[in-house]
Amino acid sequence: PFTMRGKVMSLIERYCPMKLGDEYGVCYNPGFLRAVHASEDFLNPPIIVIGEADKRSGDMLAELYAPFPALCFRTSLKNAETIKCFSNFYNAMKISFFKEVYLIAQKCGLDHEAISQAMLKSSLGGTFQSSIPKVAPHLAVPVSLRIGLPQHLLSTNLDSTLTSLTLWLR
Repeated sequence: PFTMRGKVMSLIERYCPMKLGDEYGVCYNPGFLRAVHASEDFLNPPIIVIGEADKRSGDMLAELYAPFPALCFRTSLKNAETIKCFSNFYNAMKISFFKEVYLIAQKCGLDHEAISQAMLKSSLGGTFQSSIPKVAPHLAVPVSLRIGLPQHLLSTNLDSTLTSLTLWLR
């Protein structure tokens, strides 16, 4: 994040004689597309995020998206870039989590597909609730050891996720 103001807009301002806000505007509009369903996701977006340098630019972009039934979330450029980054991190964590569900379910002779589908449909799996307490990942390690999964399976995914997040925050 922070490349729109720090890099892109500074290059535009350096080489464009027009005045930002008066003669042109800048928006950041991240896409939330799955590789296999990109066309469908573009036509039916789950959310539209508009990061705007100024209200007039945001209004123009929002007007283009008016026919789409998705929630349109307007915010600053920095917030929009951060939403995209955190969405990517969140999706990577979900993939890692469901890989762990698969391994544990296999080890215990459970139906991982039924478990995963039920979790995705549950209120905790399907919606965000800001009141959810912070997860204590160290509590999951003893569970994996009790059922005979190697500890490195859980800690490796957690470590890589935290490393990615730490590098991004620097």
